[in-house]
Amino acid sequence: MAFRLHEGRLLRDDRPFTALGVTYFPVRTGCQLWVDWDPDIVAADMHRIAEAGLNTVRVFVFWRDFHPDPRRVDKQALTRLRRLVELAEAAGLSCVLSVLTLFMNGQLLDLPWRRGRSLWRDPEMLAAQETFVQAVAAAIADCSNVLALDLGDEISNVDPGEAATLTSAEVARWYGRLVGAIRQVAPEVLVCQANNALTVLGGSAFGPATGRALDLLAVHGFPLWSPGHIESTLSPKATQLPAFLARLAGAYGVALVDELGTTARATRSPRPICVPRSPRCWSTARPG
Repeated sequence: MAFRLHEGRLLRDDRPFTALGVTYFPVRTGCQLWVDWDPDIVAADMHRIAEAGLNTVRVFVFWRDFHPDPRRVDKQALTRLRRLVELAEAAGLSCVLSVLTLFMNGQLLDLPWRRGRSLWRDPEMLAAQETFVQAVAAAIADCSNVLALDLGDEISNVDPGEAATLTSAEVARWYGRLVGAIRQVAPEVLVCQANNALTVLGGSAFGPATGRALDLLAVHGFPLWSPGHIESTLSPKATQLPAFLARLAGAYGVALVDELGTTARATRSPRPICVPRSPRCWSTARPG
């Protein structure tokens, strides 16, 4: 793998690397990316992202599209995922792949066969997660532009009530189990798990202090979705939030800001948020 950590720095090909990018959806298909697959559009989009001066894309691997049946992972979907990673590499982009994506932007994109079972305590669901993360890791294990696999975008939001009852030990075991499964097939792939500000600040046990099994501690810095009092996106506190969360996570490991920004109309450009340079922090931003 081209990416590794050394003395609190992210390196690519043994040189310091600062990730600057976007969370990617094709404009025409959105969340139907893997079902309504169009590699030509993806290729064109990747080149446009690179031409804008960015170097990273973050992509949601919607679990339900890849694992429609608990007994099998869809080989065609895995082939499409690998192809996207290859198209990103051809454009000069690295990738953060958010596997186990069930929650996104306030939506629960659930598995039809989960039937409310616990992601963290049900033995069959734990085994299914191991199977899935291993299949994804194996599909991209030899791709040199995969920056990291994210175990689940704000995964505690899939079931906030149960997540609030999990102990730090339970979450640490969950992290360790899935990281161990990935390491069996892709020992050099970096692994993270992304959480919003509420979780980072102690809203559940999925905070940075529990993530010792992870390589990167990923945080989301959306000012209007954060606890506390941030008056508006124009407030200095809004600009400072991502750096604050990264500094907090950095006390426990290497921080990755893999979402920042705010909501806005699609016809307007997102207002940039600056993250101070730090050897323990880099970011991919989602436009509003």
